[in-house]
Amino acid sequence: MIAWNEIRSGQSWPAECNSVIIIGAHVNASPVSSSQFAVNNLTVQMNDGARYRAAIDATRAVVLRAAKARDSKQNDEVNKRGAPKL
Repeated sequence: MIAWNEIRSGQSWPAECNSVIIIGAHVNASPVSSSQFAVNNLTVQMNDGARYRAAIDATRAVVLRAAKARDSKQNDEVNKRGAPKL
């Protein structure tokens, strides 16, 4: 994975930092001149990529199992009903 730091400076991050995912970033800035801004506040939320992906995958698996169980239960209920007599 190419890190932002590597793109900007040509230097790579330590291996333990390669799995970091930036979830969100927010910048509050004020104009200093027509082409420059002074950053007043910078908030960045970062997560460990491997754990974040594992948690998302586990959540998706639970939701998928629940949906399949619901579908199976509905199919069983339909199959238990007698067919209408014509």
